[in-house]
Amino acid sequence: MTLGLFTATNLSSFATALSNELYNSAPAIPPAQPAEYSEARPSREARLVVFVDGCFWHACPKHSTTPATNRPFWKKKLAANQFRDRQVNRTLRKNGWRVIRIWEHDLAKRRNVCVGRIKATLDPA
Repeated sequence: MTLGLFTATNLSSFATALSNELYNSAPAIPPAQPAEYSEARPSREARLVVFVDGCFWHACPKHSTTPATNRPFWKKKLAANQFRDRQVNRTLRKNGWRVIRIWEHDLAKRRNVCVGRIKATLDPA
């Protein structure tokens, strides 16, 4: 099974762990090189983008909390992040890319499920 190029998103050790997990399960996938900023690295061959979203910055419904100080700023900031995520998904899909978003907590606790989801998207047969 050829999975193509995959490089994980942002500096998160969780993203690197995901990339390494994919690499270990299918050596055709090179390990991640952490980016300097939060960005997804697409697989051009498979037209797949995988985002690993941090629970705080992307307002995870299970773990997100608004900081006690400067609440109006943070509510606006986190809502803007969510809006941007939707816009990015829409734009990528409109241009023929498949998008997978994985929560940081899922990658930490259910890595095998996340890897399976990516593999199933890359090779649905």
